[in-house]
Amino acid sequence: MTEQTYHIFLVVRPGLENITRDEILFKFPKLSSLKIEVVGGGLEIKEVPLNIIYTFQYYLKTVTRILLRIDSFKARDLPKLYKKAKKIPWNKYFIACTPDIHIKSSESRLFDDRKISKTIISAINDYQEANACKKKLIEEYGNKSQAIYVRILKDEVMMSYDCTGERMDLRGDKTHTTMAPIRASIASAMVQLIKNGENEYKTIFDPMCGSGTLIKEYINYQNRMQREFNLNNSPLFKDIKSLDIEINEPQKINFICSDIDEKAINATKLNLKEEIQRKRNISIRKEDFFTNDISTNEAKESLILLNPPYNKRIKYEQNPKVFTDKIKESLIKTNAKLICIIHPHKFKLNTYKAKHFGPINNGGIKTFISLLERK
Repeated sequence: MTEQTYHIFLVVRPGLENITRDEILFKFPKLSSLKIEVVGGGLEIKEVPLNIIYTFQYYLKTVTRILLRIDSFKARDLPKLYKKAKKIPWNKYFIACTPDIHIKSSESRLFDDRKISKTIISAINDYQEANACKKKLIEEYGNKSQAIYVRILKDEVMMSYDCTGERMDLRGDKTHTTMAPIRASIASAMVQLIKNGENEYKTIFDPMCGSGTLIKEYINYQNRMQREFNLNNSPLFKDIKSLDIEINEPQKINFICSDIDEKAINATKLNLKEEIQRKRNISIRKEDFFTNDISTNEAKESLILLNPPYNKRIKYEQNPKVFTDKIKESLIKTNAKLICIIHPHKFKLNTYKAKHFGPINNGGIKTFISLLERK
């Protein structure tokens, strides 16, 4: 019997689309035959088996949300919308629950989100009442948090099941934050750009570590996420297992996290507690990147990850150009093999070859990821 496949949409932050495609091919080289189409705000992938969807949900780190296409149809009025929605086999996706409805409508006769949501919920409730499930299924799957995404464009209605729930960049294992933290998905995008190269590093250094996100994402980049998602409470994914993937967690690398702020250092220690317990070689220290020289031994075969303040949410105490020049001066002094920095401007250093990726929306700020390789 032919395995059933599905059409999915991977939601990513604008600017990360091609990096997410690289992540899929890097982590799952055997899936190179997947039909991946990069579009604004995400990737469309057709003919995907459930075990691959399940695996993507737990292992893709640059993705925000995974949507599984349920149905698409024309509807220009609420009665037609109700009629079509009621025909969908909702018990396949969730049982005895009223899902959250997320609606985006444009260039369509159906435009009132409140009325659209009310109509779809009515159709789901009427379907579930007419197709009551057994008590055992209700006990296992009933009354769980679920969500449906509805997109209406030029009267074409597209409904999708939200496999994710809470955003994927909320990993569930980082409990302490600092001001203006970088999203984990963007941090992982920086990691993937580094993985696209073939260099090896003895030391990986984040001199403005904040709450430790960049180092944490680097260490755990190929590991399974340790949290639950909507699909864990869906009958569709009952007994579905993830693919077997080879995990190459970095073992012989020294990690250094430093920051001038005591609160940031304390947050990093707490957020990296599990990684330290796994006997990772992680040094966390309070110091000023501008005044403390990194020893040559630490830097010459090193990778520097950097998310400096942008003078937006965290304000500089000095002229922005002066601050940026100090960053450049300090980076050049390290003589690091590779520097990966995210910044509102395309970052350049005289002694480094530069590649730029973006723009990327980072908390409402247009940024670029710059890879700087020592000449």
